[in-house]
Amino acid sequence: MTKRTTSQPQPRQSAAALGEGRPDRRVGHFHHRDKPAGLDRQTRQAPARAVAQHARAAAARHRRVRVCPCAGCRRPGAEDALPAHPAASIPRPPPQVLTQPTRQPQRRTDMINASPFLRRALQIDAIFSGAAALMLIFGAGFFAALLNLPEAFLRNAGLVLVPFALGVGYLASRDVVSKNAVWAVIAINAIWTIDSIALLASGWVSPNLLGQAFIVMQAIAVGVFAELEFIGLRKSEGAVTAR
Repeated sequence: MTKRTTSQPQPRQSAAALGEGRPDRRVGHFHHRDKPAGLDRQTRQAPARAVAQHARAAAARHRRVRVCPCAGCRRPGAEDALPAHPAASIPRPPPQVLTQPTRQPQRRTDMINASPFLRRALQIDAIFSGAAALMLIFGAGFFAALLNLPEAFLRNAGLVLVPFALGVGYLASRDVVSKNAVWAVIAINAIWTIDSIALLASGWVSPNLLGQAFIVMQAIAVGVFAELEFIGLRKSEGAVTAR
């Protein structure tokens, strides 16, 4: 005969024991009477932690998003994560325009290296003009009676020759002279020659034969000085200095 083993009935646990650790089906949380105090604090902090984790995950996902140039490869929501043209939102410095330095126009100078011929012509002119100035200023009375010319006219002519002789002597002492200054000396000599001939033809003075010869000879001498200075200036044309 087989012996039947009968399972003894398990002792039924109390409803309170069964209720411990069993979730409440209505709210999905532990019963407030059975929850520990630490678990209640964790339950309160769970939503805040979930929100923070969600924000960090979204930020990491946004950083990993790369915008593809083609429209078909863009993932949904990528346009919301990043702008369509990321480079457009980055400020760029203005492009630098390379400009070539402007050339300063070279200043043309009228200074020339005086040739020996020009300096010698200026020296002779200065000596002759200075000597004539002294004779006419201090010997105006003597020459007036000798040449039959007005004394005041001769003295004034001597006074005019003083600054001219000093200026020509200064130019003759310089190695580098002004081209315009030399032209001025040539022009003054030419005007003096023309005025001397015009003085005889005008009849304003009535010199004697010696006086007429004096006027003609000094006019020719001054004209020769002008011609020599012009030749000396042409010889100095090729030696322009950049000072």
